[in-house]
Amino acid sequence: IVGAMSSPMETDLVECACGLLGNLAIDDDIREEIGKNSSSIAILLRILTTNPDENVSKSAMIALKRISSDNEDNIAKIVEQDGVNGVLEFLKGKSIDKDLLATGFGLLSHLTKNKSINTSQLLDFVVSEMRNHPNQPQLQAGTCSVIRNLSMDDVEQAKVANALVVAAMNRHRNDSRVQLNSCQALLNLYIQFPSIVQP
Repeated sequence: IVGAMSSPMETDLVECACGLLGNLAIDDDIREEIGKNSSSIAILLRILTTNPDENVSKSAMIALKRISSDNEDNIAKIVEQDGVNGVLEFLKGKSIDKDLLATGFGLLSHLTKNKSINTSQLLDFVVSEMRNHPNQPQLQAGTCSVIRNLSMDDVEQAKVANALVVAAMNRHRNDSRVQLNSCQALLNLYIQFPSIVQP
């Protein structure tokens, strides 16, 4: 599959190949083998960032999300190949497509488990999307799942993130995904900055 993807293909075939790779990556052993292939992650990132068809790019992003699920080695490989910036650049300007953003935040929630990433630009984007989509529980859950893994240096950034996470919790009281991810996000923030805990 990876060998075929490295050659010129019709758009619908590229989308199918990404989908097949993503489905195979559901299996733990196959996920590990995909990561061992030196070209697989690079090809998926290239498709994500350069293919003009958003359906194809979304398939590549889903495949990357599954490849990075519960696999630190694959996460590290994606991060080393500038995958976080690739995902961010792709997602910018896609605010109208909630499903696309939710998939992107799902992938970023995996990648942020790697502590070598630069969090400043990523946090700015997360905060912006939380503000832009306060009434979208799927997106609020996704953004909180990213915040739960971020290491921060700036207490002011942490305060902003804290306010948005608490707002999401209050606005979506009946959404279990928002409640779970927001609690984990707050725990991460309060461990790093105990002074921002509100009585």
